[in-house]
Amino acid sequence: MGTATKKFNLALVVRNSSSRCLPFLALFFSSVFATVTIKDSTTTWHTNNYAIGADYGLISAQANTSVAKTLNCKVIDNEYLKIIVVPDFGGRIVSMVYKPTNHEQLYTTPCGVPYGINAGNFYYNWLMVYAGIMPTFSEPEHGKFWLRPWLCQIVKQNADTVTLSLSQKDTVNFAGRPAKFNYGATGIECTFTISILSGKNYIDIGVLLNNPAAQSKNFEYWTMSTFAPGSPKNDPKCTAGSEIICSVKNCNIPDGYGACQSQEQNVGGNIYLFNKLRWWKNWPDMGIVYAWPDATTPLNTFWGVINHDDGEGIIRVSNNDQTIGLKMWTWGYPQSVNSTSGTSLPYIELWAGLSQQFYAAASIGPGQQRTWKEYFVPTVKCDSVTHASQEVVCNLKTDKASYNANTDAGVTVSAQMFFTSPNQVDNVSLSFGGSQNVVVFDSTITADPLGNVITRTVSFSSLCNGLNKVTLTATSPQNTQLISAEIPVTITNAQDCSALGTISPLMQHYSGRNNSGNARVYSLCGKLITVLKNAADAGNLRLGKGVYFLTTGNGRAEKMVRFTVQ
Repeated sequence: MGTATKKFNLALVVRNSSSRCLPFLALFFSSVFATVTIKDSTTTWHTNNYAIGADYGLISAQANTSVAKTLNCKVIDNEYLKIIVVPDFGGRIVSMVYKPTNHEQLYTTPCGVPYGINAGNFYYNWLMVYAGIMPTFSEPEHGKFWLRPWLCQIVKQNADTVTLSLSQKDTVNFAGRPAKFNYGATGIECTFTISILSGKNYIDIGVLLNNPAAQSKNFEYWTMSTFAPGSPKNDPKCTAGSEIICSVKNCNIPDGYGACQSQEQNVGGNIYLFNKLRWWKNWPDMGIVYAWPDATTPLNTFWGVINHDDGEGIIRVSNNDQTIGLKMWTWGYPQSVNSTSGTSLPYIELWAGLSQQFYAAASIGPGQQRTWKEYFVPTVKCDSVTHASQEVVCNLKTDKASYNANTDAGVTVSAQMFFTSPNQVDNVSLSFGGSQNVVVFDSTITADPLGNVITRTVSFSSLCNGLNKVTLTATSPQNTQLISAEIPVTITNAQDCSALGTISPLMQHYSGRNNSGNARVYSLCGKLITVLKNAADAGNLRLGKGVYFLTTGNGRAEKMVRFTVQ
């Protein structure tokens, strides 16, 4: 009976809802009855008519032809994501749809074209671009396994998690390879796991490399991705507003890509400032660009692409203690922006590598394993990224870097946050720090699948000269820290911190008149922390560092005093 009633009520709700409400109802019900599913299916991709040998060398290719290629695939769903994995052609994720926006995040070539034939650039002396996120090893430039089938196994399947394992052992030694591909058949075993979890909006990828040999091996490993965030599902592509998000200030542009080199200021050798080429529209031609971290601007825990034309992005989050390299490639904006065929295509290709650039070997010792995690997170309402963790991608910023209390009205601080556990109620705190701690927001928020933004403009009556940073923290309902982010700020000609006003303008709305009790303790932003029977009990509270307010009175005549916990 209970099941029948539940079905009847759901149907009644849908039947009486307007069509514009249906996407929101679908998301609501999928969240309430969340589960992760996997099913076998097929996907169709078109290519030129071509033939290969048993060794995967190209035998023939017919230009300007199109034939349908049907590939077996796995379709994995949760309440926020739908992904398609093709094990039989490179072990790759070819589609990642973020359900709250109904948009594709990955690019697929409309028609695969054999490329670079006998030019000496690729292991099999040819290449054909397909789609998605894929492991490449043990050679550079797409490696050996981009078109080979990977062993596919479901290693975990329940209502909360589906994990798919793709694996290869490198026993390949193609006779027709160009001489620069010289690592040989390394014997290295690669396991690439793809997990989708209930309640999470990211793809969880694990990479395990195992060297069973008694000798060290040189090799390369790169996770390749073709990004086109925020795209219509049937027409994925980047637009002019697509920006590469990366924290480094310098890049390495190899010789042979003079058009790209001409866009940036040279700082020595092949090293250039990385400014204009962050934007896809500024790539005048195809090219390779490597991120080149230094002590002041490391690779950090994140990189990706944000499309400012639709407000969506895709960010890869990883510790990057193993994957120290970031290689960037596009086909050039003028050639690609309106292209639907050929080899000039509208996407941004980003690679995570164990070495900083192609043809620079990584190594793995005898019997050694190397392993790491990568999370691919779709984002909404983040116009950049300053910090990222497995739980939160955020952009913490002020409207200026420095402020003068004599000429500025106040400080505007904004936190754009994309939580990877949507609809969870988390606590968020935003504060100024330095010689004093001034809390401007401290409250619970519900993680929005379409992103959360907190903006506060704080007058100088609540700030002081000793403040030099802005800090954002977020914690889960279990009090687990989700992220801690910090940016510098400079404030001059404000009051001394010892004279910080006793009544915060943010407190005036929260005088506590509707609260019972003889004394109340508030944070600076007006959040009621506790009600006390006696004001003297405030001294026994265990409070974090910051500025607080104690109100006493009967609701008609109240007093307010400021106190500081150092």
